[in-house]
Amino acid sequence: MHVTTTVSSSNPPPNSTLQAELKLKMRNEIGNQTFQFPADTIAKMLSPKRLLSTYVNKRPSEPEHPSLDDHDFLIEQQEVEAAFNNIGNIPFGVPKEKGEKPSHPPLEDYFNRCIQACKAAYENLLTSITDSKAGDSKVGSSKASSSQIEGSETSGSQVGGCKAGDFTLKPRSECWFPELTFYSFNRPTCDGIDDAHSLKPDLVAMREADLKTGFGASWSDPKSLKKLSHGQIQWAVESKRNWPEMVQQAGTYARALRSTCPGRVSRLVFAHNCASHTFRLLVFHDGGLTASEELELTEPVGLKSVLKCCSAPCFGKTLKMLGSLVLPMESTITCLIRRSKA
Repeated sequence: MHVTTTVSSSNPPPNSTLQAELKLKMRNEIGNQTFQFPADTIAKMLSPKRLLSTYVNKRPSEPEHPSLDDHDFLIEQQEVEAAFNNIGNIPFGVPKEKGEKPSHPPLEDYFNRCIQACKAAYENLLTSITDSKAGDSKVGSSKASSSQIEGSETSGSQVGGCKAGDFTLKPRSECWFPELTFYSFNRPTCDGIDDAHSLKPDLVAMREADLKTGFGASWSDPKSLKKLSHGQIQWAVESKRNWPEMVQQAGTYARALRSTCPGRVSRLVFAHNCASHTFRLLVFHDGGLTASEELELTEPVGLKSVLKCCSAPCFGKTLKMLGSLVLPMESTITCLIRRSKA
C-alpha cells in the first residue's frame, strides 16, 4: 500500500475521503493478493529470527532471497516453548448476545489476559536462564545458526551480548511492546490520515506508558497533535460477521499504521468473526495480505495458536525487528476479499 503521510485532526476537511470510499480503495489495492498460512507459520514470520549457518556458508553463485526454512526462530527454542506450554490455554468468554458490540468486552478481556500471560512467561523465562556472568539471558539455539539476529544492530560473540549460536533476551522493558493493553474503543480516533475521516476501530492496543490521563487514541504520535493525554495505537482489532468486509475495514487500519510509521514493513490487525467466534491475524505488507487460518476461539487448539501468534511479536526489541518479514516460498491463495466489478 503506497500512501503519503499527512495527519489531520478529528474534524476532516470538506473533501475528505469517506469510509466507504476508503474501503473500496483498500479492496481494489489488495485485489486477489491474499495468502493464508497455518498459525505456526504466521508466528515464525513475526518472531525474531536469524539465518542458519548452513544458508550463510553455502554462498550460492546467484544469491537467493532466504525463505523461512533458512532461519532459526526464537519462539521455537526449547526453553521458550516450555515457558509458554506452562501457561496452558486462556479461555475466551463467548458473549451471551450475538453481534459485534457484545463481543468487544470479551475480546478486551481475552487479549489482555493473553498479553499478561506472555509477559509472565517472558519474565519466568528470563529468570530461569539468567546468565550472571554475561548480564543477559540466553536461549540456546536448537539449530546451527549464524551469529546475526535479524533486526539487531550488533552481531558476533563480542558485541552487544549476542553470542554465536545463542539468542539473547533483553529485559522486558527493552522490548518494543513492554506494556501493551487492549481497550474497547469503537469511536473515532482523534486524527484522520491523508485527509480521510477518522476511523473507528473496535478495539485498540496501546502501550501503557502512552496513557496519562483521560482516554483517547490516535494513529500518529499524540505529541504531534498536542494531545498528550491520548495514546498511540500499536495494534487494532476489528469484529464483524463476514471476512470480506472485515478485511476491507482492517485494510484501512493498516493504511493508517503505515502512514504514521513508513518504515514499518508489516502492519498487524487482529480480526474476530463475531458470527463464528473465530480469529485471524492479518499481516498487511507491500505484497498484499498474509493471514492466518481461521482459528476457533472455542477450541483448545485454536486458543493455543492465538496465544502463539500474540506472543511472537512481543519478543521484538525494535520496530525494525518486528517488520523483518520473511514470506514462505509456498503459499495458499485464499479469497478473503471481493474483487471490484469495475
